[in-house]
Amino acid sequence: MVNRIGERGAAICAILTALTLTLVLGSNLRDIWAAQDGLGKSIAQQEAALKANQTVETQLEKLAAGTQKLADQGNPNAQRIVGLLKQNGITINAK
Repeated sequence: MVNRIGERGAAICAILTALTLTLVLGSNLRDIWAAQDGLGKSIAQQEAALKANQTVETQLEKLAAGTQKLADQGNPNAQRIVGLLKQNGITINAK
């Protein structure tokens, strides 16, 4: 009789252990999927910000090149702007 109870107890213990392991792994998998979704959203937001930054950078480069051309043509205001930029360590590479 003791052996039957011991066998049942071992089987129940094994089943509960397997169930617990399944629940823990399932919970961890759900957390990983949630983290992956959050990372995907973050990457998408960064890509949008990067694209906007690249647009502003292109516009700024065109503005700087135009200012340099005006300074080369003798425009005093453009020369002053180019001079101030050089004082601050910013050089313009006119294309």
